Amino acid sequence: MMFSHSIYMYHHIRGPKWMTTTPILSFYAMIGVAMFFSITGFLFWGKVSKDDNPNWISLFINRFFRIVPLIIINVICIVIVYSFYAWLSERNTHISYDLIYWFDFLNNTKKQFNGISSAWVATAGVYWTLVYEWGFYFSLPILWMLGRKNRSTAFTIGLIFLIIYLLPGLVQQISFYVRPFAFLHFVIGMLVWEVKNKIIISKKVADVLLLFSVGYILFFGYKTGEAVYDTSSYINFFIFLILLLLSKGADLWGVLKFRIFVLLGEASYSIYIMHGVVIFTLLRIAQYLNVSDRYIPFLFLVSYVTTYLVSIMTYFYIEKPFIFHGKKIVKLYVKNERD
Repeated sequence: MMFSHSIYMYHHIRGPKWMTTTPILSFYAMIGVAMFFSITGFLFWGKVSKDDNPNWISLFINRFFRIVPLIIINVICIVIVYSFYAWLSERNTHISYDLIYWFDFLNNTKKQFNGISSAWVATAGVYWTLVYEWGFYFSLPILWMLGRKNRSTAFTIGLIFLIIYLLPGLVQQISFYVRPFAFLHFVIGMLVWEVKNKIIISKKVADVLLLFSVGYILFFGYKTGEAVYDTSSYINFFIFLILLLLSKGADLWGVLKFRIFVLLGEASYSIYIMHGVVIFTLLRIAQYLNVSDRYIPFLFLVSYVTTYLVSIMTYFYIEKPFIFHGKKIVKLYVKNERD
């Protein structure tokens, strides 16, 4: 995703037009988002589906401290970068009240400020996925009530039917902007949770199938599923299969347990949120210094390494401390509730 967005940003800054010359990288980025949604569906349906009385307040407190602090840090970084950019380009440096929309973590309205249009580019456009993730969290109480216990599997399969066959037509009828595919991938994760204990597969076979599935997506997926978010895409089957295999312990013969991959997985949210502002900043500096296009590949490499370093720091010094504080608040809340 980071590689894809760097190309989009380059063309926007030099164009200006948000476009890519490497659609296959965009395809891989879409796979990443689909897996992100599916893992969310898997984890949180697993938390609540069999619970007789989920503590919804605790769940939302934990989610708030997991997601929002890094968003605030990211927005502050973007404001600083844009303010400095506005000053260098002799634009109006007065920040309007529209900036408050940037701190709203529940919607995707990111208005321009400092007289700079398309200010959202510094986010790499990733915030829309968080809107859908919050939508899934808020839907969990309803999903829990409708699909409790022994009905969970049937309910989940029914949701897939609704999303694939009914929702797209309904959306088209009412002309309302929504992406039905986004909900499909959450439900794919839910379905994996429902069937994972009903499917017996050895780790060796799981590793082989995982290697095949990843290989198919990397080498053939683009030809059969350019529109990952299309509910008719074959890719959705492989997203289901990959998540199922991972849930059964597949790790590509231990490769996925290497410390570097574990660390990148832990810092993946930071990478996802912070890569936009890092790449945007370096590209704007290059533009200001009139850096030749032949150095752009090197600049991209520097931006990727910088993103990884920044993301590791934000994971250890922003994410982890706030996750810890969130858990402390939940413990106090649960204790007071019992008392």
